[in-house]
Amino acid sequence: MRYSKLDQMIKEAAMSLFAEQQEQQQKPEEKAEKPKPKKSEKIKVDGAYGTGGRFKYEAAQTRADNDAAGLMRDLKVGTATGGTDLEKAASILSQAIRGNEIMSSAFSMPTVRTVGESKQVVVAPKSGELSQRNATKFLYFTLHAAERAGMLKLDDGIEFVNAAIVSVPTIKGL
Repeated sequence: MRYSKLDQMIKEAAMSLFAEQQEQQQKPEEKAEKPKPKKSEKIKVDGAYGTGGRFKYEAAQTRADNDAAGLMRDLKVGTATGGTDLEKAASILSQAIRGNEIMSSAFSMPTVRTVGESKQVVVAPKSGELSQRNATKFLYFTLHAAERAGMLKLDDGIEFVNAAIVSVPTIKGL
């Protein structure tokens, strides 16, 4: 079976994470009961995944929850810059796309567009290999990890635009 470069990179990253999880499970250390992952209250994502069932956040034991600082380090993300919540979110995503080979091969740099009197940030996948649903999840978890790691401090919050309205992941300020 042939894989494109992006598919191969994603597969290798997933295999590496799986191997790490297997190693951690083999350690006989006592583990304290971990709290359930908690959705961000400042980053709204309702409806942004499109149709096809509701994404169960609780089922997503992601690195954004378990190792947010490590994920930000791997993505080469520092503190957010900008005056508004939307600018701060765009800053985090720009740093991640610029700093990580997988993110840069998957996403175009964020662009700002004006709709009516409000601004929106669009982060389009570079190829048809990444669905809007999955692209939105990756971007959400990147922002969620930045928030958990203390690199993204939102005042009012941001929201991913409903998938029925846009064809690529789009963020607006609240």
